Parts: sequence; C-alpha cells; structure tokens
Amino acid sequence: MASTKAVYVSIVLISVLAAALVAWIGYVNPPPQTLPEAPTGGGVEFKLMRAGELQELLSDLESKYEAYGYRAGTITVGASQGLYTTGPEEEAAQPPSPTVTSTPYSSTNVQVEGIDEADVVKLDGTYMYIAKLSEDYYDCVVCIVKAYPPDEMELLSTLHFDSAVEGLYVYGDKLVVLETPYPPIRILKESEEAEPSTVPPPPYVEYKPTTSIMVYDVTDKSSPQLIFELNVTGYYVTSRLKDGVLYVVSEYCGYDVVPLVNGTEADVWVPKDEELLTYPPTYVTIATVDLDDLQHEESTYMIGGVSRIYMSHENLYVVTVSYERIFRVMAEKLLEVVEPKLPQEVLEEVESCKYLYEKMDVIGRWFSELPEDEQLNIMLEVVGQLKDVINGMPQEETYIYRFKLDEVHSGYCALGVVPGRVLDQFALHEAKGYFMVATTVTRVYIVDEVGYPPFDVEWQTENCFYTLDVESMEVAGRLEGLAEGESIYAARFMGDMAYLVTFRR
Repeated sequence: MASTKAVYVSIVLISVLAAALVAWIGYVNPPPQTLPEAPTGGGVEFKLMRAGELQELLSDLESKYEAYGYRAGTITVGASQGLYTTGPEEEAAQPPSPTVTSTPYSSTNVQVEGIDEADVVKLDGTYMYIAKLSEDYYDCVVCIVKAYPPDEMELLSTLHFDSAVEGLYVYGDKLVVLETPYPPIRILKESEEAEPSTVPPPPYVEYKPTTSIMVYDVTDKSSPQLIFELNVTGYYVTSRLKDGVLYVVSEYCGYDVVPLVNGTEADVWVPKDEELLTYPPTYVTIATVDLDDLQHEESTYMIGGVSRIYMSHENLYVVTVSYERIFRVMAEKLLEVVEPKLPQEVLEEVESCKYLYEKMDVIGRWFSELPEDEQLNIMLEVVGQLKDVINGMPQEETYIYRFKLDEVHSGYCALGVVPGRVLDQFALHEAKGYFMVATTVTRVYIVDEVGYPPFDVEWQTENCFYTLDVESMEVAGRLEGLAEGESIYAARFMGDMAYLVTFRR
C-alpha cells in the first residue's frame, strides 16, 4: 500500500504539477509583474530539410519529449473541419469564374469578399454542381445538373468517388473537387503458426490520410474530363480560391512518415528556433494550383497542428495553439525547489541532461523512491511557490503564422503570439494594416483547500481582443477582461466594428 501511495505521489508531483495540470486547467492571461515574458511577434526563419536529415531531427526530438510521451504543444483540427457550414450572413463575393448567364444566382457565403471558399453546392447561373453521399451512404458523388431555365432541368452527369468529398469550386469551365480518400480495408492473412479457424480475422485498416485535388474540364457538362490530380499526405483542413489560384491547406501528424506529394517525399521547412518545434511532429502543407495553366507548388512546414485559418487578399494566417510556456514555467519552478535536495549523483545526472523534459524524468524517478512524508513535504513546498507564478498565467497561447501569398513557398513568415484560444475563423480579421483576433482566456489559480494532494485549482474565464501590426505581428493594442465568467460563442467583423457574443453555460 505504501509503495502504491509513493508512486501516486510521484505522479502527482511530476505529472500533475508539470504535465497533467497543463492539460487539465484552463487558459490564462499573465500578470506582467510576475510572469516570464511570452514571445509577442517577429519573423520566423526556416531551414529546408530532406527526409534523411529530418529523421535525425525527429530522433533528437523523441529523446527530448519521451519522458512525457508527447509535447503538450498543439491542438489539431483534424479532417473535414467546417466545410459543410456556411459563413456569415453577409453579402458574398462573386466567384472569380465568368458566369454562363446573366440570370442572378446565389454564390457561397464567404468571409472575405473576393476570396471564394469551398462548398458542397456551387452554381454558375445555369448549372448546379452538387456533392453528396451516394445511395449506399458510403461513397460520394458529384452531380452536374442543368438548373436553369427550370423547365429544362435535368441531370447531365455524375462523378463517383471512393472518398469523402470535402468541397467544390467552379472556375470558368473547370470544376475542382477536393477529396479525402477513405482508408482501404484488407483482410489479414492467418499466421502459418495459427490453428485453423472458421472465424475470419477482423478487417485491418492500413491508412495514411491523403488530401486530393482533382480538376475536371467541364466544357461538356455531360462528359467531365479529369485534367489534373494532386495528392498530398495529410488531412484536409481548408482551402481558398483567389484570382484563379487555389490554396489548399492540409496537415499530418506522424512519427515516422514524411508527407508525400504525388508519392514523393516532401522536403520540409523546419523552424530554426528549436522552441517552435513540436513532437510528435505535425506537418502543415500549403499547396497552390493556378487553375488557368495548372501549374502547382507545395511547401510543407513543421509548425504544429492547425487550429484555424484566415486568408486576406495579401496574407494567409495559420493559427496553432501551444501549451508550452505554462509547462516550462512549472517545470523550472519544480527544478528550482528540488535541485538543492538532490543527492550528488542524481544532481549530476540532472545536470547532464540536455532538455528540461529529461531532467523531469530523472527527478521523477528519484522522487518516487522517497518516503511518503518527504514526498508530501516537497509537494507542499512546490505548490506554495507555484502559487506566486501560476496564478493568473495562460495555459494556452495562440500562435499566428502570417505568410504573404506571394511568398508562401519562401520558407519565411511572421509570427504573432497572444493569450487565449480562438473560437473559429470568424474571430480573425485583417483591415487597415492590422490583424485582429478575439480570444477566450481562462485564468487559473491554485488555492489552499483540500488535503491530498495539497492543492486545488480554480479558474475564471474572460475574453480579450488584440490588434497586431500586420508586418511585424507585434501586439499593437489590447482589450482584456471582457465579460468575465463567460466565453465567446460568436464573433463577426463589419466595417470598423467587431461584434462578440459571450455567455455562460
């Protein structure tokens, strides 16, 4: 029983104070007088690494984070995020493609006028292009229907896909289909050593997510012809179409596989600043396709899981979420308290470690062997000092990577950092040389109640609004402490006004 408690207390100290607390408590805005400075903006330089070089880097990162199994550093959106939901109820921009008729027709609701977004239904004034599930509810089909005039309505052609169709674009006589192929299912062969069985083995899914960009010539609506295909490893995140250039963002989180572009391993842009590296690695691929001549280019960046995307007429903003700073602050405070108590041989082992995570692993093993009363005393001391540091500190921070559209493949971007988490793309906006973002922040506090472990946690939400200089991505203005105890559930920008809807569940 004592041994079980000792292991439990060790987990509480190392995991709760340094890792589990990070994943459990909320989100905070730091009081400037006591908290370490967070990065606020500036440029990010990348180095281009080939697959072999990347494997060496990943091995190093694995040793850095193996004490905790992963870095509490990013949140990933995943596949099929938000494409089946329309944008704000405002006047939508007309698609860049020429219309086939002067008859008024609806276009996709978009966030930024003049920048088209994918949808499952597209119109051109005469024809409808509809993506839907097939009759067996597994595969997808894209139907081309003559819709105008109404008395001539008819189905002209149907395209079949063994995949999930994420969205469509129509550009002149070209139809773009964005799809995510379903995982193939194969039956495992029975082992030669296994006894014969009448029960078939279960299906095994061997799958690496892929985003496919298919372009069809629909000059003849009754016989669409595939004229372009691009396949990129990763889940589809989102896309935009501006002035005939299609921008598609996908992401892939993998330990041992470099993203592929049409079957070839991609070179990866890796931040020169190691503090921006994540493990397991998350790759964000930005593919651009000129729909006029079908020239294309792809760049893969290791910048963490995508949370949100916003695109203006000049810039593409990729938003990620990081938990790194609060973890580092807690771990460093823990190290400061514990180091004077370490035996010489343990101290030397700690000092020989390259990374903070490795040091925490050494301390955790030493701590688990202490008598239970010593463990409890150390916990009390650590928690007492953490209160002065943690109370009011953000767990999450939003990292905003800004890529100029004409330099999206250059290996350079600007980075802005603000406290809080972003609800959706409509909480992001660019105007008059500034980038604006609304976030919800959860301030966390360690309190004295409860006896084992010797602390409890309270958190309070508030909402914040930040403006950043577009060029430098430095914070230029802020409004904090809005609607305390509530969270943002809707955000819209109109003219010079930002409208935030907050409430408490």
